[in-house]
Amino acid sequence: MKKTILMFCSVVFLCVMQMEASAQNENSERIDQGQRGRVLSPVTVEEVNFEPLTEKEKRQIKKKVLQKLEIPGQGGSIGNPILPNRWEWITAGGRKYYINVTITSLAVTIWVDPVIAVGYDYTVEKGPKFTAVELPKGIGDNQYDLWVYQNNNYVDSGVNIEGGALYQFKEPVSNFSIRGIEPSAELDPANETAFPTGLRFEKTGKAVVTMTTVTKEN
Repeated sequence: MKKTILMFCSVVFLCVMQMEASAQNENSERIDQGQRGRVLSPVTVEEVNFEPLTEKEKRQIKKKVLQKLEIPGQGGSIGNPILPNRWEWITAGGRKYYINVTITSLAVTIWVDPVIAVGYDYTVEKGPKFTAVELPKGIGDNQYDLWVYQNNNYVDSGVNIEGGALYQFKEPVSNFSIRGIEPSAELDPANETAFPTGLRFEKTGKAVVTMTTVTKEN
């Protein structure tokens, strides 16, 4: 009888030990799985957006990049001036060119260009007045004569403007003329980028500017 009781107690003890060992192993596996989960899954799928950009988003990004790089559009550089949208004949064989411009900043020079002549009359037909002008370098002797508008006529102001230098008017003007372009420069009449002119204005907004050719016969 005593032997039977001892054997039964031994069996119970062994079963209890096996159950405890099994429980410890399960806990260890759970801990390892939890640690592996934290290491291998630092970011959930919901936190990553794999959707392609829309056309609107692409345009917005392109606009921001261009603004950051400050790449000038038409009228933003001497090599990319705003060209006339129409012209009409005037007396003595000259032409009046109409150029539409948009002024976004008073500190930005807007470049415009018609065709060849020995001079040009500049007029604001509609919009803000001129405050400054910059003329191209390397044409003829690189010196230009500034004429001002008085009593419905242009007269020589006695001021010479050097090509490539920004000239500020004493006060905003609606009209002025540039003369003294040497005929010997032989600028091509068919080349609409022959005489790009930089202009500044007194206000932002839109303006219609005309450049009227002054020919040798004038």
